[in-house]
Amino acid sequence: MLDFGELFGHSSINCRLPARCVKCAGPHLTGECSHTTKMEDPVCANCKGPHPASYRGCPKVPEPTTNTNQPKTFTSTLSNPKVSYASLLTPQQPQLSTPEISSPLNICSWNANGLLNKISDLQVFADQHSPDVILVQETHIRPATNPPNLPNYIFYRNDFILSDNRRRYSYPGGTGIFIKRHIPHQHIPTPPLATIQATIIQLNFPNPTAFISTYIPPQKKNPSNPNRHLFPINDLLTIHNSFSSYFIAGDLNCHHRSWNCSRANPFGIQLFKFTQHHNLHIAAPPTPTRFGSVTPSTIDIAIFKNFSHHCLATSISAITSDHNPVIFNIDFSLPNNNIPKRYIPNWEKFKYLLSTASFTPTDLNTQHSIENSINHLTQLITTCYDARAKVSTLK
Repeated sequence: MLDFGELFGHSSINCRLPARCVKCAGPHLTGECSHTTKMEDPVCANCKGPHPASYRGCPKVPEPTTNTNQPKTFTSTLSNPKVSYASLLTPQQPQLSTPEISSPLNICSWNANGLLNKISDLQVFADQHSPDVILVQETHIRPATNPPNLPNYIFYRNDFILSDNRRRYSYPGGTGIFIKRHIPHQHIPTPPLATIQATIIQLNFPNPTAFISTYIPPQKKNPSNPNRHLFPINDLLTIHNSFSSYFIAGDLNCHHRSWNCSRANPFGIQLFKFTQHHNLHIAAPPTPTRFGSVTPSTIDIAIFKNFSHHCLATSISAITSDHNPVIFNIDFSLPNNNIPKRYIPNWEKFKYLLSTASFTPTDLNTQHSIENSINHLTQLITTCYDARAKVSTLK
């Protein structure tokens, strides 16, 4: 329905005035007008002139107004084809010109094993420990899913899709980074990698340093990858050569005694050789980070290059997952003293302490009580482990 009167700036569907014909200005809808063909002498319902009411030259049509508050437009460097990947890594970045990063800086790394259904637990953890940056692995987020919301944080992510020959899809990996909104930073596109999954941001210390949430799938996963049994040395070299300074942290699925695992696996041996060859430092907590069906292990660690700051790693029993969150406390005022250390447990004494400890869960009827009992048992195990472990420097 077209209703034309002396009021403009609204459509017919929102008009509450009596209907006026576009052709003859009569009190009826245009579709109901008796003049079914073009009129030789139309009448305007607005000015009564000899033209239809839809004529844009009608003197009653208001002059267009000029909008002085033009919307601002922004161009993302990530979608600009004229911006190269190398240019994003140069130190002269306007976003990083005036860094406001306080010391110490708390970096958290956590394998969520499914992030979306644990975001409320992560919120509680963030409120308690206030990490500045949270590096997340195994997010299991579908590409079309809205990003998780963590108040006061910005989230970047790289989803992972795995398909088989029968076109079935799963999302066994994926990485992401939460960073506090007030911290100056830049999101860096991930270079092409074959096996390693990563999300990258860059901060100033004052030198540009890449912080990389990293997930190396275990050998048994991703059966479609023919090189799944091979350590992703080429991917590590790509990352190593792309950044002059970096802080890699995450679930690397690499076992080695130098970062407090009870045994070494092929991936761990290769990673240890890689860090020795390139003079890299490793930060690992003294207690296990993963508690699965086998012996607890420390596979959530950090590797850094040209990073001269003191870093203390702590495994924290919190958030429901088979991995503990690991807090890396970085103090700019202290020099780097990350000398690899080996923690040698006394299993007989550990067994004795655990058997004599008091742990009797009473109420297991609610999810909250079950989670509290699990956290209590985990804390008890790590406490007994710490009490009977010897520390030696790796030579």
